[in-house]
Amino acid sequence: MKHILPIAAVAALAFLIIFLSNLSAPPTPVMHPISLADLSPTQQEQHQRAMTAQKEMFQSLLARLTAAMQAGGPPNAIAVCSTDAKIIADQISNEHNLTIARTSSKLRNHSNAPPKWATIALESNPTEPIILTNELGHLALINPIKLAPACLQCHGSPTTHISPDTQAALNKLYPHDQATGYNEGDLRGWFTISIH
Repeated sequence: MKHILPIAAVAALAFLIIFLSNLSAPPTPVMHPISLADLSPTQQEQHQRAMTAQKEMFQSLLARLTAAMQAGGPPNAIAVCSTDAKIIADQISNEHNLTIARTSSKLRNHSNAPPKWATIALESNPTEPIILTNELGHLALINPIKLAPACLQCHGSPTTHISPDTQAALNKLYPHDQATGYNEGDLRGWFTISIH
Protein backbone atom coordinates (compact mmCIF):
# COMPACT_ATOMS: atom_id res chain seq x y z
CA MET A 1 0.00 0.00 0.00
CA LYS A 2 2.91 2.36 0.53
CA HIS A 3 3.56 2.64 -3.23
CA ILE A 4 -0.07 3.14 -4.34
CA LEU A 5 -0.49 6.61 -2.86
CA PRO A 6 2.60 8.16 -4.49
CA ILE A 7 1.69 6.66 -7.89
CA ALA A 8 -1.88 7.98 -7.58
CA ALA A 9 -0.57 11.39 -6.53
CA VAL A 10 1.82 11.52 -9.51
CA ALA A 11 -0.97 10.52 -11.90
CA ALA A 12 -3.28 13.19 -10.47
CA LEU A 13 -0.55 15.82 -10.76
CA ALA A 14 0.16 14.83 -14.38
CA PHE A 15 -3.55 15.07 -15.21
CA LEU A 16 -3.75 18.50 -13.56
CA ILE A 17 -0.72 19.78 -15.53
CA ILE A 18 -2.19 18.56 -18.84
CA PHE A 19 -5.59 20.06 -17.98
CA LEU A 20 -4.11 23.44 -17.05
CA SER A 21 -1.85 23.55 -20.13
CA ASN A 22 -4.90 23.00 -22.35
CA LEU A 23 -6.70 25.85 -20.58
CA SER A 24 -3.79 28.24 -21.18
CA ALA A 25 -3.59 27.52 -24.93
CA PRO A 26 -6.05 29.84 -26.68
CA PRO A 27 -8.35 28.06 -29.14
CA THR A 28 -8.02 28.87 -32.83
CA PRO A 29 -10.65 31.57 -33.47
CA VAL A 30 -13.50 30.54 -35.74
CA MET A 31 -13.30 32.47 -38.99
CA HIS A 32 -16.26 33.27 -41.22
CA PRO A 33 -16.48 35.08 -44.58
CA ILE A 34 -17.23 38.78 -44.79
CA SER A 35 -17.61 40.96 -47.87
CA LEU A 36 -15.50 44.03 -48.55
CA ALA A 37 -18.66 46.18 -48.46
CA ASP A 38 -19.50 44.97 -44.93
CA LEU A 39 -16.16 45.86 -43.32
CA SER A 40 -16.25 48.25 -40.38
CA PRO A 41 -13.90 51.27 -40.48
CA THR A 42 -11.44 49.36 -38.26
CA GLN A 43 -11.60 46.35 -40.57
CA GLN A 44 -11.11 48.60 -43.61
CA GLU A 45 -7.86 49.79 -42.02
CA GLN A 46 -6.86 46.17 -41.38
CA HIS A 47 -7.64 45.28 -44.99
CA GLN A 48 -5.55 48.18 -46.29
CA ARG A 49 -2.66 47.20 -44.02
CA ALA A 50 -2.86 43.60 -45.26
CA MET A 51 -2.89 44.63 -48.92
CA THR A 52 0.05 46.98 -48.37
CA ALA A 53 1.99 44.16 -46.72
CA GLN A 54 1.19 41.80 -49.59
CA LYS A 55 2.36 44.34 -52.17
CA GLU A 56 5.61 44.91 -50.25
CA MET A 57 6.26 41.17 -49.95
CA PHE A 58 5.57 40.57 -53.63
CA GLN A 59 7.83 43.46 -54.72
CA SER A 60 10.66 42.50 -52.33
CA LEU A 61 10.61 38.85 -53.33
CA LEU A 62 10.34 39.67 -57.04
CA ALA A 63 13.32 42.06 -56.81
CA ARG A 64 15.49 39.42 -55.11
CA LEU A 65 14.43 36.70 -57.54
CA THR A 66 15.08 38.94 -60.55
CA ALA A 67 18.56 39.82 -59.26
CA ALA A 68 19.28 36.14 -58.59
CA MET A 69 18.09 35.14 -62.08
CA GLN A 70 20.34 37.76 -63.65
CA ALA A 71 23.30 36.64 -61.55
CA GLY A 72 23.00 32.89 -62.00
CA GLY A 73 19.80 31.81 -63.71
CA PRO A 74 16.92 29.76 -62.28
CA PRO A 75 19.09 27.55 -60.00
CA ASN A 76 20.28 30.71 -58.25
CA ALA A 77 16.70 31.95 -57.89
CA ILE A 78 15.66 28.64 -56.30
CA ALA A 79 18.28 29.14 -53.60
CA VAL A 80 16.99 32.68 -52.95
CA CYS A 81 13.42 31.42 -52.66
CA SER A 82 14.60 28.78 -50.21
CA THR A 83 16.36 31.25 -47.90
CA ASP A 84 14.98 34.75 -48.47
CA ALA A 85 11.20 34.29 -48.80
CA LYS A 86 10.64 33.51 -45.12
CA ILE A 87 13.00 36.31 -44.02
CA ILE A 88 11.07 38.80 -46.16
CA ALA A 89 7.72 37.51 -44.85
CA ASP A 90 8.89 37.76 -41.22
CA GLN A 91 10.20 41.33 -41.69
CA ILE A 92 6.99 42.53 -43.32
CA SER A 93 4.86 40.72 -40.73
CA ASN A 94 6.69 42.54 -37.92
CA GLU A 95 6.50 45.92 -39.66
CA HIS A 96 2.72 45.70 -40.21
CA ASN A 97 1.70 43.77 -37.06
CA LEU A 98 0.28 40.82 -38.98
CA THR A 99 1.33 37.42 -40.27
CA ILE A 100 1.86 37.01 -44.00
CA ALA A 101 2.91 33.85 -45.80
CA ARG A 102 2.49 31.93 -49.03
CA THR A 103 0.94 28.51 -49.35
CA SER A 104 -0.27 26.14 -52.05
CA SER A 105 -2.17 22.92 -52.63
CA LYS A 106 1.03 21.68 -54.31
CA LEU A 107 3.83 22.55 -51.91
CA ARG A 108 7.46 22.93 -52.81
CA ASN A 109 8.59 23.90 -49.33
CA HIS A 110 6.56 21.93 -46.79
CA SER A 111 7.07 24.61 -44.14
CA ASN A 112 4.62 26.66 -46.27
CA ALA A 113 1.65 24.53 -45.24
CA PRO A 114 -1.46 26.68 -44.73
CA PRO A 115 -2.26 28.09 -41.30
CA LYS A 116 -5.06 26.34 -39.40
CA TRP A 117 -7.51 29.21 -39.89
CA ALA A 118 -7.19 28.93 -43.70
CA THR A 119 -7.45 25.18 -44.21
CA ILE A 120 -11.24 24.96 -44.64
CA ALA A 121 -11.40 27.96 -46.99
CA LEU A 122 -8.60 26.52 -49.14
CA GLU A 123 -10.25 23.12 -49.62
CA SER A 124 -12.06 24.41 -52.72
CA ASN A 125 -8.88 25.90 -54.27
CA PRO A 126 -10.40 29.40 -54.45
CA THR A 127 -9.47 31.52 -57.46
CA GLU A 128 -10.88 34.77 -56.04
CA PRO A 129 -9.82 36.68 -52.90
CA ILE A 130 -11.48 35.70 -49.64
CA ILE A 131 -11.88 37.93 -46.58
CA LEU A 132 -12.55 36.26 -43.24
CA THR A 133 -13.22 37.65 -39.78
CA ASN A 134 -13.51 36.24 -36.27
CA GLU A 135 -15.62 37.16 -33.25
CA LEU A 136 -13.05 39.80 -32.27
CA GLY A 137 -13.38 41.54 -35.65
CA HIS A 138 -9.84 40.64 -36.75
CA LEU A 139 -9.45 40.04 -40.47
CA ALA A 140 -7.68 37.32 -42.38
CA LEU A 141 -7.19 37.34 -46.14
CA ILE A 142 -6.59 34.65 -48.73
CA ASN A 143 -5.40 36.09 -52.04
CA PRO A 144 -4.68 33.90 -55.08
CA ILE A 145 -1.27 33.85 -56.77
CA LYS A 146 -1.33 33.23 -60.54
CA LEU A 147 1.71 31.87 -62.33
CA ALA A 148 3.64 34.49 -64.31
CA PRO A 149 5.56 33.50 -67.48
CA ALA A 150 9.00 33.83 -65.83
CA CYS A 151 7.91 31.38 -63.11
CA LEU A 152 7.62 28.55 -65.66
CA GLN A 153 11.41 28.08 -65.52
CA CYS A 154 11.00 26.65 -62.01
CA HIS A 155 7.31 25.67 -61.86
CA GLY A 156 6.46 24.66 -65.44
CA SER A 157 6.68 21.30 -67.13
CA PRO A 158 9.88 19.37 -66.32
CA THR A 159 10.07 18.26 -69.96
CA THR A 160 9.48 21.61 -71.70
CA HIS A 161 10.17 24.48 -69.27
CA ILE A 162 12.61 23.34 -66.59
CA SER A 163 16.24 22.86 -67.60
CA PRO A 164 18.25 19.87 -66.29
CA ASP A 165 20.42 22.06 -64.04
CA THR A 166 17.32 23.74 -62.60
CA GLN A 167 15.72 20.34 -62.00
CA ALA A 168 18.90 19.18 -60.26
CA ALA A 169 18.76 22.23 -57.95
CA LEU A 170 15.09 21.54 -57.20
CA ASN A 171 15.82 17.89 -56.43
CA LYS A 172 18.60 18.90 -54.05
CA LEU A 173 16.70 21.59 -52.11
CA TYR A 174 13.20 20.10 -52.34
CA PRO A 175 13.29 16.31 -52.62
CA HIS A 176 9.50 16.14 -52.09
CA ASP A 177 8.64 18.98 -54.49
CA GLN A 178 5.07 18.97 -55.82
CA ALA A 179 5.16 22.43 -57.44
CA THR A 180 5.82 21.71 -61.12
CA GLY A 181 3.62 21.08 -64.13
CA TYR A 182 2.00 24.51 -64.15
CA ASN A 183 1.09 26.64 -67.17
CA GLU A 184 1.11 30.42 -67.42
CA GLY A 185 -1.85 31.90 -65.56
CA ASP A 186 -2.54 28.79 -63.48
CA LEU A 187 -3.42 29.15 -59.83
CA ARG A 188 -0.07 28.61 -58.10
CA GLY A 189 -1.18 29.20 -54.51
CA TRP A 190 -2.23 31.96 -52.14
CA PHE A 191 -1.01 34.70 -49.88
CA THR A 192 -2.44 34.17 -46.39
CA ILE A 193 -2.55 37.23 -44.17
CA SER A 194 -3.92 37.40 -40.65
CA ILE A 195 -4.17 40.63 -38.66
CA HIS A 196 -3.05 40.64 -35.02
